[in-house]
Amino acid sequence: MKNYFIASLIISSTLFGCLEENPNSEVTQVQTELEFPLREVKTLNFYVDQIKGDTVWMKTISEKASKAGVSIEEMIKIDAEYIEFQEAEIVKIENQIITDKKWLDMVKQKATEQNVTVEEMIRADAYYIYQKNNEAK
Repeated sequence: MKNYFIASLIISSTLFGCLEENPNSEVTQVQTELEFPLREVKTLNFYVDQIKGDTVWMKTISEKASKAGVSIEEMIKIDAEYIEFQEAEIVKIENQIITDKKWLDMVKQKATEQNVTVEEMIRADAYYIYQKNNEAK
């Protein structure tokens, strides 16, 4: 379990920066009574910029594009679309956790036991559930 948690924390902390709160969204109106803000996925362009700004990722993109016989720009778009889709699914689960008091209380307990923040535990649990849901497919 410890290895899973460390791996999921690394992955989730990388993707955690891909979330934003939009004060003008309808979500903000609902969350005034929630303990934690609801998440939103950033735009496709955000992910494209993240990829282009990462030299290691760009090297991988170049290799994948070459193997697939597509342009680097097309491969960047493919990766960015995948990340956007994955983030949307994880964010849905995070928001379910945040809006379900019993579930959130369990996550808080786990965070205390594992000595991590509640935010980190919400992310780790959502990522774990996302992974489990996609294993069956």
